[in-house]
Amino acid sequence: MSTRLAIVLLACISPLFLHMSCKDTTKTNNCDGVICTMDFRGIALQVNDNAGNPVKLDEAYTIRVKTGEQITHEANAGRSGTYTVLDDGYRGKLVHSTAEFRFVGKRGGQEVVNELYTISADCCHISKQSGKTEVVVP
Repeated sequence: MSTRLAIVLLACISPLFLHMSCKDTTKTNNCDGVICTMDFRGIALQVNDNAGNPVKLDEAYTIRVKTGEQITHEANAGRSGTYTVLDDGYRGKLVHSTAEFRFVGKRGGQEVVNELYTISADCCHISKQSGKTEVVVP
């Protein structure tokens, strides 16, 4: 009889111990054990003139709207027409969140591009939620 009682008691208590030992992985904020692809992703903006020609900006940078942090990409310095808004190099500061960014481009000392983007990041890569891929400047 005591063996039967022990089995019933064990059957009732076991699920409780199993539940307590499980982790809820759906709400974790760390990226331990996450396997990512090796590609390096970025969000780009093509800047053209009215004739469809690429425009070389004198200055181009991105601002994180909430903090005012200015982000400059070295690749933008020598390029003409295609500019990086944000890339995976910023993922660590954005992981598991979404934020607004503003891309600013200047030419001849005047601001000719001012575009708002909503960008998110997971454990591996950034992702554009909204924002333009191309603009035309006079």
